[in-house]
Amino acid sequence: MNIKDKKKEVFDNYKESNLYHHLKNLDNEELIRILIKHLKKDTNNISLEDLDSDKNSETIPDTIFNKKLTVLESIVKYLKENLNFSYKYIAISINRDVRNIWQIYNTSKHKLGEKFVIKDYEFLIPLSIFSNRKLSMQENLVFYLKQKFNLSYHKIATMIHRDDRTVWTVYQKAKRKHGEK
Repeated sequence: MNIKDKKKEVFDNYKESNLYHHLKNLDNEELIRILIKHLKKDTNNISLEDLDSDKNSETIPDTIFNKKLTVLESIVKYLKENLNFSYKYIAISINRDVRNIWQIYNTSKHKLGEKFVIKDYEFLIPLSIFSNRKLSMQENLVFYLKQKFNLSYHKIATMIHRDDRTVWTVYQKAKRKHGEK
């Protein structure tokens, strides 16, 4: 059975359900990833949880951050070039507008032409933390690293190639936005 037949079969099985609405709104690249995942499992049962977990299962290595690119530029460039995600999928994953993602990616290509080479990394950061629009991308990252791993400001600053004082300030802003003192 080829992919086109499998896609039709899945759509026919779920046409009457709420899941159909979610499936039909995915572009082919995203749908193929989900279908391949389920072909490997040898099952036709796809749930809304599968769609959500598939989007939230991506992680970003801590080694992609550098001085030349902002946190957002680094993430978009990594997702586009290293993981071959579509602009739409990136936008949905980090809760941003697809047109902004396109612009951010093009800017990052000009600033840093080469693809990221992922070597040894210490931390994998879940993509899902960046969907919080109340915080900037840098605030999301610093807040996550400080809260989850209790890293020092210096360790975070070294990891993301920023000044220690900048990291402290970003963390304090993120704490205030979260309602913590």
